[in-house]
Amino acid sequence: MENQYAYLQDFFLLNAVPDTNQVDETLLQSFIDGNEAIEGGASFFWLMNYMKREPEYVSSSIKQVLGYHKAFLNNGSISSYLRLIPAEDRNLLRKVFSDIYDYYQQIPLDEKGLYRFDFNYRVQRIDQRLISVMQQTIFLQSSPTGLPLLELSLLTDFSTYKSNPLIQLQIFKLQNGSYKRVAACQYDECLDKLTDREKEVIELIAHGLTDKEIADKMCISLHTVKTHRKNIISKTNSRNTAEAVNKYLATLAPEQ
Repeated sequence: MENQYAYLQDFFLLNAVPDTNQVDETLLQSFIDGNEAIEGGASFFWLMNYMKREPEYVSSSIKQVLGYHKAFLNNGSISSYLRLIPAEDRNLLRKVFSDIYDYYQQIPLDEKGLYRFDFNYRVQRIDQRLISVMQQTIFLQSSPTGLPLLELSLLTDFSTYKSNPLIQLQIFKLQNGSYKRVAACQYDECLDKLTDREKEVIELIAHGLTDKEIADKMCISLHTVKTHRKNIISKTNSRNTAEAVNKYLATLAPEQ
């Protein structure tokens, strides 16, 4: 279990950040001083220092959202927070962070601060109640090699408004003074149940191939293709092939 916490906590630190790349303390303090307006209501925010691998600051409104005092996270390991996330959501968040990392690495260094990454998951409050939160993340500072140094995340309880149970990632870019969505995908653990052969079949179906064409391309019988198709529909809890394909396409990693 601890390995999962470590994986999420250190994801953006797969490559060591040189000691010369320090977080801009002036920038950090300016956000601490200037963002008290975010306090209150159904939201709280944190500043994550990737050099220290821990939150640099957590707003006191975490008490209203999760029931915990900000000391629960402030100047402490993010593992405390990750333990509040159900295992099934935490497993899918591994993919979310992987996609964010891959996408972030493609962004030019001078544009990295223009992007915002929004994703949802569930968190257990101090009273054991599960709530749905939306985490909106921007990276305030990056190293010269493009790795994040300082993250600002706003976390909002949107349990009342959430209708889609799946974890979704939406990527926005600041353009002409407002954020425009540039990419999106969702994460469905049902698709993880598919075998490699079934994933290959649904990929070919998504490309418009018929069962006969799939059989010829994969060098398998037509009966085997039909069996794979039935298994795909069953494992993805879909009513038909079209619904299964739509679920598959929705989970493709976002591209620039």
